[in-house]
Amino acid sequence: MKRYAVIVTGVPGTGKSSVSRCLAEELGCVHLDVSTLIYRAGLVERDPSLRDTHIASEAGVEYVASRALGVINRGGCVVLDTHYPGEFVSRLEEHYALIVVLRTEPLTLMRRLESRGWRRDKVVENVLAEIFGVIYDHLGEGVYSSVEVDTTSTEPCAAAGEALELARKWRVGPRIDWLSLDYVVELAGRLSAELDLYKGRLGV
Repeated sequence: MKRYAVIVTGVPGTGKSSVSRCLAEELGCVHLDVSTLIYRAGLVERDPSLRDTHIASEAGVEYVASRALGVINRGGCVVLDTHYPGEFVSRLEEHYALIVVLRTEPLTLMRRLESRGWRRDKVVENVLAEIFGVIYDHLGEGVYSSVEVDTTSTEPCAAAGEALELARKWRVGPRIDWLSLDYVVELAGRLSAELDLYKGRLGV
């Protein structure tokens, strides 16, 4: 009987879905793509910043959490990939065994997001979130059950294996500090100024 959850998180472009699929296969768990499930169920709402994006509703998060708990209560395990790790840490409580935080070098991440055809302000916002490690702001106490994997040049299944090895050794918490690199500090300054311009135009 497995009865646990692994939560995989990171900003868009860090490889959550691919790494999650590898983890699920390796562990024999059910993979739950949180965003896909919520969109298919129609449980999204407009971003309050008034941009043309959507976010998960409270009902959407509850819906996925209930599906995860259903698998766990039947003796299975789940791997959730999500932008909302804190929401699932609080709802799954003692059932989550590990949080895997994926990180990607900022310039590489920028190229990945641009290749998806994302609007410039969304690219800038997410690259800044990666630089400053904003994902950790959403983990709360979950940070002490998290391992961090750099996916800049690591294949998804290799990244999954690294996460499990880090968990086995219990090397937890943040380890990557992009701001220790001079070029990233300079990049963060430029992107922050650029994002301020976008916010001004949007009236945010």
